[in-house]
Amino acid sequence: MRKFKKVFGIVTVLMLVLTMLPVSVFAAGSYSASANKTTITVGNTATLTITANRAAGKFTVSSSNPAVATVSKSSMWIDGSHDPASTAVTIKGVKAGTTTITINPENVSDNEYNLLTNKKTITIT
Repeated sequence: MRKFKKVFGIVTVLMLVLTMLPVSVFAAGSYSASANKTTITVGNTATLTITANRAAGKFTVSSSNPAVATVSKSSMWIDGSHDPASTAVTIKGVKAGTTTITINPENVSDNEYNLLTNKKTITIT
């Protein structure tokens, strides 16, 4: 019985010590996209900002109607794996109308190697 109490005491102490050890928890990565204007006149521009937070990879940007508005960059690499990182894309108004700007994460993953697949869209008039 004495040996059992000693072993039980050692196991209890080890369990308490193990529960006090720090555990690293990583938040899921993400990205955001926003335009400083959603209405632009012909010849003027708006700025689309894409920010990766705890994620890195290739993003593509496209206009559903390039006759209405064009984008300055169609593909870019953003590395926000350690610190948030942003890039800017210029949207230029070409003629009156409406277009949808689509931001597509292609081969973008967070720090836990989870793929980010959700497209984002912004309507420009």
